[in-house]
Amino acid sequence: MESLLSKYRGLFTSTDGGDAGGEQRDFGSRWGLFTIIEAMADLHNISINEVFKLGGLEFLNWWAYMKEKRDEEEEQIKDAKRTL
Repeated sequence: MESLLSKYRGLFTSTDGGDAGGEQRDFGSRWGLFTIIEAMADLHNISINEVFKLGGLEFLNWWAYMKEKRDEEEEQIKDAKRTL
């Protein structure tokens, strides 16, 4: 279990060291998993119920992919702003 969690550690905690403010943090704490499930359903063009039928490793791999893709896109936006 520890080996599995170590591979996906960044999915369960913030890795940027930042602190989102007030309402945004409360929303994320309360609804974060639902947001991920909805995004997974959209990505695969399946229902939310079908997301729950995905295998655990498949779900974690896709979640890791979505998170890293989002992080990369955010970094590219930051880089673009720095060059302006």
